[in-house]
Amino acid sequence: KIPEISVKGTFYKYNEAAIDAAKVNPEKYTAVDDIRLIDEMEDLLDARYAKEEGKFTLDISQTLKIMGETQQSTETDIVTYGKNDKGYFYDIDADMNGTKYDISYSLGTQTVATGGQSQVAAQTEAEARTFIEGLINSCQFNDDFVIDIKKNSDTQYVFTFEPKNSYKALIEQMGATFRSVTQTITVTVENGEIVSIESEAVANGAVTQGNNTFQLTFTVVSDVIFDK
Repeated sequence: KIPEISVKGTFYKYNEAAIDAAKVNPEKYTAVDDIRLIDEMEDLLDARYAKEEGKFTLDISQTLKIMGETQQSTETDIVTYGKNDKGYFYDIDADMNGTKYDISYSLGTQTVATGGQSQVAAQTEAEARTFIEGLINSCQFNDDFVIDIKKNSDTQYVFTFEPKNSYKALIEQMGATFRSVTQTITVTVENGEIVSIESEAVANGAVTQGNNTFQLTFTVVSDVIFDK
């Protein structure tokens, strides 16, 4: 049998509806400069994804501070992607904590070379494009987490996020209790295109040992600068 559903609606008091202002509490909301900037940012990202060629530099640093000790890791990726006579390709010159890597893709194969050795893995063109999109959106811009929007100028937007889902599990994997996280993403636009995305996320947690509780701070800073 084919499922069926019926819906009946009743409409009345045409042109008589009014807002019940008593149900709107401004203290529960955040006034932002322009809510439309969320949609604009997503459109600008989609436009970057759709470009047939491009080049950008991605810098990422991660800093963990706990019990008076600091651990830090850094990564710089110089990314070139586009199409040649063999089809879609990318080439990434990567520096991870001082170790050099060359990561490339062509004809369904990803190659990772370092120290005179290389490893290859199968990768479809769709997967390769998704990989590059992930580097472009390394800040993990997600409109579900936006809590504030500022428009510094016609070319620079600042979004404040609270990406609890992204960092809670990470902090707990470190053996700590998650407390809070705040992320700020600054986007610069020129001639209708994103030219840079700067992000800083600061997550806080606590580690308990015996009767003592120690603060844990995990900071992730990423900057994407587009050359073209």
